[in-house]
Amino acid sequence: MHVVRNLLGSMKQDGVVADSSTFKLLLDAFIRSGQFDSAIEILDQMEEFGASLNPHMYNSILVALVRKNQLGLALSMFFKVVDTSTANGSSIALEARACNELLLALRRAYMRNRVQRCFL
Repeated sequence: MHVVRNLLGSMKQDGVVADSSTFKLLLDAFIRSGQFDSAIEILDQMEEFGASLNPHMYNSILVALVRKNQLGLALSMFFKVVDTSTANGSSIALEARACNELLLALRRAYMRNRVQRCFL
């Protein structure tokens, strides 16, 4: 992660801002390699650089949170995305893979009442 942090810092000093698709690639790479803390840390970097979240990034973030066993935060994000999509008619669609991982993790954690709330 320190290499990525240094690279992003150099880019910022040079006035080059990474776009959201670059951050998505970094998120996915960290998740695939099992570096969930680094994936979540990328979010802080995005905020620092002023990059906006691409709707497709929510899937990667949700998976990272579930795999890091931060189910409360993952569930909050899930409901926020669903509520936001419903309220303003936007099309932020969570992928089946991300939703399945969340639901399975909730079931394994004996949080079945939370699973039921996802469908109400």
